[in-house]
Amino acid sequence: MFTTDDSAASPRLSVAVADTLKQLPSRQHEADSTDGRGVHWRLIDIDTYEVLVDDEVVGFVDVVGAVFVALAGTRYAHAEERLQSLDFETAVASLAARRPFQGRG
Repeated sequence: MFTTDDSAASPRLSVAVADTLKQLPSRQHEADSTDGRGVHWRLIDIDTYEVLVDDEVVGFVDVVGAVFVALAGTRYAHAEERLQSLDFETAVASLAARRPFQGRG
């Protein structure tokens, strides 16, 4: 039988979930920072970072719950998902390694 009574939940399960959540990396990062290699990010919305390499936009990182979603592209509306990670630096590095195609000149 299905029940919605919260008292039916195991206290051990609640403690296990809380402990697991404590082990996750922080969801908040410096709003405006650099890694020292020409990669720079800045907070542009409550849960979105813009990632730049040598002052050129290469993508965005959305914070979605416990996941950082890396979106490659120079415009947010047209950016494409490249990676999901539990680590902010991994998401940023994936965008820095994939600079946009500059075309033939």
